Amino acid sequence: MENNVDVDPAVLHVLESASHPFVSYDSAGSALVAAFQSAVSVAQPHLEPLAAAFFFRLKDDGSFDGSFMGAPANPWPRDVAEVPADTRRVWLTYASEAIHPMLRARLRHLLWVARDKGGDCRPIDHLRAAVEEYRRAVPLLLAAEGPLATVSRWKAMVALRTAHELAISTRQPTLSDIVTEMVDLAKSALDWPEAAPGVVGAVVDALIGHKEHHDILRPLVEQAASQYEDPHVRISFLTNLRQMEADAEGQRMVDERISDTYATHAERLGGFGKLLCLEEAAAHARGAGLMEKYEPFQRQQQALTAEDLKLSSIRMPMELPPGFLEDAAAVIDAAADVGEALAAIAAVCPDLPPAEGDGGEEAGLERFTERPEGLVELLSHPVATPPTKAQSLARAFRAYWERDDEVGQLSATARERAASAREAIVSTSADVRVRGRRTAGYAVLQARSQVCDVAYVRASSVLLRRAEAGRRPPMRLPRPLPVGAAAPSWWVEAVRRSGAVWRKIPVPGPERQLGLPPDHPDVGAVAHHARLLGASRQARGVRGASALYETYGSSRALKGTWVPAGLRIRPGKEEETSRMHTDRFEVWQRTRAYGDAVQTLLTEWHTDNAR
Repeated sequence: MENNVDVDPAVLHVLESASHPFVSYDSAGSALVAAFQSAVSVAQPHLEPLAAAFFFRLKDDGSFDGSFMGAPANPWPRDVAEVPADTRRVWLTYASEAIHPMLRARLRHLLWVARDKGGDCRPIDHLRAAVEEYRRAVPLLLAAEGPLATVSRWKAMVALRTAHELAISTRQPTLSDIVTEMVDLAKSALDWPEAAPGVVGAVVDALIGHKEHHDILRPLVEQAASQYEDPHVRISFLTNLRQMEADAEGQRMVDERISDTYATHAERLGGFGKLLCLEEAAAHARGAGLMEKYEPFQRQQQALTAEDLKLSSIRMPMELPPGFLEDAAAVIDAAADVGEALAAIAAVCPDLPPAEGDGGEEAGLERFTERPEGLVELLSHPVATPPTKAQSLARAFRAYWERDDEVGQLSATARERAASAREAIVSTSADVRVRGRRTAGYAVLQARSQVCDVAYVRASSVLLRRAEAGRRPPMRLPRPLPVGAAAPSWWVEAVRRSGAVWRKIPVPGPERQLGLPPDHPDVGAVAHHARLLGASRQARGVRGASALYETYGSSRALKGTWVPAGLRIRPGKEEETSRMHTDRFEVWQRTRAYGDAVQTLLTEWHTDNAR
């Protein structure tokens, strides 16, 4: 297809005015629209197609989305592929005549996406021209001064990033030069008067996914992580640095730097911000397996007081008539049941009649034995308290009356069901050995046993944390599914792959806050089993870990069969590998031991408080 479109000097003048200085493609398009509305008829056929070009927006996936409407009777297409051939010929003409390289780059980029074959150009020629024009635009954008300087610097980074995306999509020979230019731009950004971590971060994000660029990126990321003092910016670059670390030891060192950054920032903060920063620090340390840092973060959080958090109490003063509480207690003591007591209080609130009788040894609503189910009917009201709310209120009454007397029994369901599952597994295992093969029932019971063990350790951990904080036990605790004889295979596989036990492993610490002597054997037992569980978590990724295993030989084809490379334990790592395998596979036994130790400790703690 020949290109027989002649350049219009008036259109070139409009393009030059719209691009000096270059602000954005939208502003250039708006200038063309304004010129189109007042242009002579000769220039009109060129101005509108060019305006439409600059109102196409480049999306993250490399495609364009048009927003230029044009005449209502004949709207412009939103897809570049639907643009008419006459319009593409106009783009091709001005792609080599426009003054500013950013305009030329956009026109060439659109022609590449449209796979235009007009004139003597192939589609790949448009791509190469677009890459070069984006690169030529960078010095002009960086030279901008005044209010546009900051925006132009960002656009220079975007231009290089777009050139990189185009070059890498077709493996252009200029790719390595573009990468060098991007890194040089990011290094220069470190010295700009105004901090520009966004420019540096955008360059790193564009290149870090390609391992061949890690060597050139590492010094840049190290300098950025050291130079920028904002904790979130620094942590972002440290996270990039961790992504480039190949071995576990290097990743651990970066994780320690991230934790130290959180800790340093927390010390600078006050109030609720310090608590939130410590929470982020603890979450990162736990996720990275840095238990030696996780526990101090937890203790710092627990040591914060209301004064440290700068919290203000909101009080609603309420005055009761003199003697109201005493008269109410007397009415409750004289009532025959909880319904009569509640009705008397609600009906005559300020004018309670004096009642005779001491009500026996128990006083107050505690002496009534109604369960929460029986209270729902008494507390329900069609408008104020529907049955769902009444049920929650009834349970709250029941929890208040019961105090903490049965806290040691609250996780009994989880413990009993876990024991039942394990007994069933033992029985099934014996049957499997006799018949010499595994059965589907064994896998089901094993999965259900794991669900029960996770519920047991979660329940024990919840009770211990609530006791440490001086709070009542929750109304509901984690409940395992009942043990059955069959389950769908997808359910068994989901349990096996869920990793729930690794996410619910507790840490040492709460047991020391119950007021018992530090050398108390029950306190030591809970801490010991928590540390063993921590060792199991750290050993979770032992299989195939690069620090313990190495490959030998090479993958090859042997007699038509593909033989992969071998995997063996590194010399001198045999004992460590064996220990970590043991730690990993004993996690289930250790969850049960931890739960039993917590129950023993809580029983001792309640007994000690009752004395």
